Amino acid sequence: KERKHCGEQAPSVDMIFGRHLQIVERIDLMIEKNMLGKFIRTKREEARLSQKQFAEQLFVTESAVSKWERGVSQT
Repeated sequence: KERKHCGEQAPSVDMIFGRHLQIVERIDLMIEKNMLGKFIRTKREEARLSQKQFAEQLFVTESAVSKWERGVSQT
């Protein structure tokens, strides 16, 4: 039998694990962005470039480089 919670159907095991997987994938993505950001910053600093100089070489904005390095870019 399925249990009901507050008059609604209880979530299935598939729904619970599906949501858990989405959360884990999001955390993994956040970690990857953070690691990539640290790598970009390290390499930029090794090349002795400011964020502005680096951005100009890549034809992007200084803000984009800052977001990459902080791991907050949307893509």
